Amino acid sequence: MEQRIHILLKRAKGSVGFALVLHCLVPGLGHIFRRHYVFGLFIFLLMLLAVALFFIHFLLSIPTWVSIVLFSLPAVFYALSFVDLVRLVRSQGQTSSRGTFAAALFLTLAIGYQALSPTAPMNFLVRNSPRFDLISDSSLAPLFHKGDLVVWNRMAYRASLFFLDRSVPYRLPECGDVIGFIDEMSIRRTGVMVGYPHDAVEIADGLLIINGFPANDVLPAGIRLSGDMTLTRAGPTSILVATLSLGAVDRFHEVPVEGIVARVYRLF
Repeated sequence: MEQRIHILLKRAKGSVGFALVLHCLVPGLGHIFRRHYVFGLFIFLLMLLAVALFFIHFLLSIPTWVSIVLFSLPAVFYALSFVDLVRLVRSQGQTSSRGTFAAALFLTLAIGYQALSPTAPMNFLVRNSPRFDLISDSSLAPLFHKGDLVVWNRMAYRASLFFLDRSVPYRLPECGDVIGFIDEMSIRRTGVMVGYPHDAVEIADGLLIINGFPANDVLPAGIRLSGDMTLTRAGPTSILVATLSLGAVDRFHEVPVEGIVARVYRLF
């Protein structure tokens, strides 16, 4: 096995593909491997700055257009750096290719960076990975049925950042979103978001009323509304979530922002 790996590295170390793999795992490492140290370090530091901005945007209320500008510029530069790396490797050929041991060392460093560095995309994705659940009964019908595989997408509303000991909520669900939340008894539940902070929600004569206006279209198709349900008002840092029983709304929950866990949707 070691001999086979040695042969593969010996063949690959001078190729465009090997340099691109290094550059993909650690921005700038492909250039450094080809002995363009200054530009490679510049790329790494610039992308590190972009990562810092990415983390900060979860903590601050930044307008969407500002976020697009902030992230599109480093993204375009990073994309163009791949083009520059291809040009560099083709112009150098094997002349600046390192030995097999050095190639193995660079590749190990790149993989280690993705696995261990808190600023690496792979590390961030693992920290915020979705949860998968198999529905065991039909109590959530018509949203989900027995045997459905559902995904709890935590990144939809909050993010886990390596420098904080708790996840950070950065946006609220939309009305009609199916979400996972923690109720007042600390039980993980699934329901439909029906009210923003300060909203008042009730069911009267089979109609969903939000802030005095009919809003049946907020709920996913197939959910029944029967009878009346007492007016429930959300606080300044809470939302309202409707839970179901046998296809009908059975209760409104006032859920604090910290209790919002994930967006839930059916995979298959």
